[in-house]
Amino acid sequence: MKFSGEKLIPHKPGTITIIPEKPRDIWLLFNLIVNGDIIFSSTTRKIQNSPDSSRMKNNSRIKLELEIRILSMKYEKDCSILRVRGKTIKSNEHVKSGVFQTLELEIKKKFNLTKKIWDEETIRVLKDESAQKKEAEHDFCSKKRVELNMNLLEKFMNMVATNSDRACYGTQSVEYAHELMAIDTLLITEKVFENNDFKVRKKYFELKKSVIEAGGKVLQFNDIEGDKLARMTGVAAILRFPIPNLDELVL
Repeated sequence: MKFSGEKLIPHKPGTITIIPEKPRDIWLLFNLIVNGDIIFSSTTRKIQNSPDSSRMKNNSRIKLELEIRILSMKYEKDCSILRVRGKTIKSNEHVKSGVFQTLELEIKKKFNLTKKIWDEETIRVLKDESAQKKEAEHDFCSKKRVELNMNLLEKFMNMVATNSDRACYGTQSVEYAHELMAIDTLLITEKVFENNDFKVRKKYFELKKSVIEAGGKVLQFNDIEGDKLARMTGVAAILRFPIPNLDELVL
């Protein structure tokens, strides 16, 4: 994902220009954009031309720019499109202000994102994404990251089988372990951040952030890397110290 524009300051308003470059970028935007944000983007609309009342109206499609305040979103994973719907802020020759419009955010399509308040977590995620992009440009580093992730996932699976007091999985068990400050490494799939319920996505983002702030590590797995983890709810943890019968404590 490409970013440009003003430097973002936590707890302040700001606008940046974004160009998604791959399907994962659309998924990331689905998790970073919230209702109330403003999107400015180009689009096309069909209009009716009627130069003479005696003639039949002709439909034509034109390109125009719209700015909307978001009221709802829909993530289309299969086609890598994020549809944002809201009311227009400004009017133009073809569209009045205050009317509902839908914009499609897709790969290679530039748009501006404005937030009234940029929180620290959103800025951190964007910085991490920028760092990962630079890392991915160096194939060796990218391969090392995948290898590290898979090794730790295998370590977790072995713990579940042989030392289960040092490992847990499932949202409730992981959250309880975190309350005890017991998480050394949080393992989480990207799939859990694709939930259509913003509150659910926000819960997992806050869990991820809180684990990092407590000194823990977070490993995030895509659909291919995290297939085994996805079959175990998509959320798991390697613990700093044993917690016997954790599942019973949660109940």
